[in-house]
Amino acid sequence: MVQNQSPLVMMFLKNIFTKSDYQEQQTIQTVEKDQLVLYSLRKLHIVSKVTKAYIIFEDRPIIPVAFLIHGRKKEKTHARFFEFVASSFPKINKTSVPFVTDREIGLVNAIRKNLPACDVLMCWNHLIKDLKFNLQQMGADQANTALYVSHLKDLLMCDSEEEYMTISKF
Repeated sequence: MVQNQSPLVMMFLKNIFTKSDYQEQQTIQTVEKDQLVLYSLRKLHIVSKVTKAYIIFEDRPIIPVAFLIHGRKKEKTHARFFEFVASSFPKINKTSVPFVTDREIGLVNAIRKNLPACDVLMCWNHLIKDLKFNLQQMGADQANTALYVSHLKDLLMCDSEEEYMTISKF
């Protein structure tokens, strides 16, 4: 009898994104220059993608790096995927590339385990959505919700910790 395993497909897009992109130190600089974004599409199968945003170009193209097609969101599956990413792009960890996620704990743990030097950041859209949801749960009206969302966006747009601390005092 064959043991039932969750489907796992990893695809590395060598023609679109080459290893050499991450083998040169100057390619990866800061969060403002480049970042890898990871997110899931909720369809028949879950598709997790790692992409690279080229924000130095005017149209800010996002280029796929690798895909993981799987049936369930399991930390073990994400861990195998990030083992693959880490072995395919060893300099990602050395250059501390930030990953932007929806804060799914299994995903975050898998990134931190396999790429410990990389920061895991929360997607601003998810953060704002969570804020709106929690404000609605507390009974906030639309005017107050809009005000809090505006304040959160102001904080997120700060260029420095000093600016953040100044704005957050109000």
